Amino acid sequence: MRDLLGLRVLVVEPDRTLAFVLADALTLAGARVVAMCSNLSEAARGRETPQALVVGTRSTGNPEAAARDAQRWGLPFLLTCDRPVSVGDARNARCLTKPFCYHDLVEGLIDCAFAHDAPR
Repeated sequence: MRDLLGLRVLVVEPDRTLAFVLADALTLAGARVVAMCSNLSEAARGRETPQALVVGTRSTGNPEAAARDAQRWGLPFLLTCDRPVSVGDARNARCLTKPFCYHDLVEGLIDCAFAHDAPR
């Protein structure tokens, strides 16, 4: 499996326990988790600039709105949600449907964060 090579990641997840699990998994894969927060509004107050986002949604939430909000950041992002959601035609965005495994999380983030390195 590939490595996240010190990628600075912001974890946005409303479920605090899942946020810690995601942060631990990303750290094991070589990422540097710069912060964890429960929503993108809270994330905007962060001090350190991430290179990518992992954005989680609640089953009762609106994943399409979360995808639109994440796109406004202009950073690569991986959206985790309960059902497949379109993230538009952005090369640097992916949707990862729950439940997922460690490998899917890491590979999905690599695919969107390093999409600019991939041949077209």
